[in-house]
Amino acid sequence: MKSINDEILNKFIDGELTQIERQKFLVELETSPELKKKLDALNLTHQTLKTMEIDSPKSDIKNLVMARIKKSSVNSKHQKFFLFSILSIFGVLILGIIGFVFYQTVLSSSSDLQLVQTVDSLGTNIANLITSILSKMNISIIGSVLSFIIFISVYFWFEYQKKPKASF
Repeated sequence: MKSINDEILNKFIDGELTQIERQKFLVELETSPELKKKLDALNLTHQTLKTMEIDSPKSDIKNLVMARIKKSSVNSKHQKFFLFSILSIFGVLILGIIGFVFYQTVLSSSSDLQLVQTVDSLGTNIANLITSILSKMNISIIGSVLSFIIFISVYFWFEYQKKPKASF
């Protein structure tokens, strides 16, 4: 028994060595202080594990886990419904505004030529507005604001991701 490993030490502690293996082990143990320290450490671990109480899960652990999964899926459905509702409201508002502008344009013009001129001036005004908004000075402000909004959104998204994990 020149190489005594943890398996042999555990077999010795559990009393699973044959008489010949046990005698060889004891001879090796008397000559090796390092082996004695290792055996003492394993004995201490063995005794500690014997005295520990075994924890058992709650009897309704399956029901608790399934309830949390169901709650999580319900929350996800509610969030998707809320987002869809908000986007639908914005879509309806935008379509309403566009419809109102075209209705007013058609109503205010009495002839086809005037209608074309009104739509052309409206398009020119919108193009000028967009050009002035996207000027060099404003584009940097818009970029800063959008970056700030993205930063805040990512922060709250990470906080939201931590929340469900902390409840388990």
